[in-house]
Amino acid sequence: MPTGTVTVLVTVLAALWVGSVRCRVAGSPGPGCDNGKRRPSVDTVYDPVPARQICMDESISYNHTIPNSGAYRPVRAESGEYLYCPPQRWLNNLHHGATVLLYHPCAPLRERLLLSVLARSCLPDHVVTSHPHLSEHTPVAFVSWGRTLELATAASPDVYGWLETTASTRRTKGVGVSRSGKYNLLLTRSAEQHRQQRPHPEVRRLG
Repeated sequence: MPTGTVTVLVTVLAALWVGSVRCRVAGSPGPGCDNGKRRPSVDTVYDPVPARQICMDESISYNHTIPNSGAYRPVRAESGEYLYCPPQRWLNNLHHGATVLLYHPCAPLRERLLLSVLARSCLPDHVVTSHPHLSEHTPVAFVSWGRTLELATAASPDVYGWLETTASTRRTKGVGVSRSGKYNLLLTRSAEQHRQQRPHPEVRRLG
């Protein structure tokens, strides 16, 4: 992962973590430290199912509630944030090096905003979308090709290590691949438009 990206990622995650952690550094821990109900993150690695492009006249089914490999539609989803993007689309993005950030439709608005900030700050090729099959205990998930991280909150400190681990997959599969897709049904924020609207660092310094 490039040094600049690492710096931004660390800064973003540190800010999210500080805002969410309720345990005090010194003295007795606060009530949010351990209430007996908090669940750890779940990092699952599967042997990837072979990638296959399936046309629209055939149905696609998966063996897991959060698929991270297998068949997909020929046209990738445009990188960005969606009200809903079906896995048959974003699996194509995964296969070409993108990271997919999922949230339960009933997840708190705060969690959705955290995913949005993280994706726009650190992941140039991403899909953020609701996914109804997530657990109520782990309403957030990060997905890479062949690997899934389920979380109780997007501010988990496990996110940084997972993104570092999957960085090689993003680099290898993303080489020479255009990030623009043609599928954009229910797209609410385009990553490409966001990149174009952000001023170059040199421009910011001169301004």
